Amino acid sequence: MKTLIMTSSKFTGQVIFQYNEKGKLESMNVQALLNEKQENSLGYYMPWNISDIDALRAAANHATFTIQDREITFDMFWNRYDDKCRSSKKKTKQLWDKMTQSEQVKAYLYIPIYFRNKGNAEKKYATTYLNDELWNN
Repeated sequence: MKTLIMTSSKFTGQVIFQYNEKGKLESMNVQALLNEKQENSLGYYMPWNISDIDALRAAANHATFTIQDREITFDMFWNRYDDKCRSSKKKTKQLWDKMTQSEQVKAYLYIPIYFRNKGNAEKKYATTYLNDELWNN
């Protein structure tokens, strides 16, 4: 799994592209102030596959591209979910290890959304969070 981060001296912020293990675009997060021409160019040269990045690079000659491998470790998940008093680390890790890397990334990235959406309800045990695959709802 790869993350492509595009920055430029021509706009403020960044555009983040996330690719799955097959090199297909999973998500795009525009955290930048783009003008209409930049938006149109991005739409035209959209890197739907990791192999499309070269065309975007050529079109966006003022942009800088950083490619990172995405790996979310169990400890990163455990610390972000932060239910150490109630949840079993051992059982949660066993579930985590059975998940694909793509599922791990999704589960990790969904934690803040889950916490925001749960309202006043008590958060689920970490094992229940993983078993219920809440990030797929």
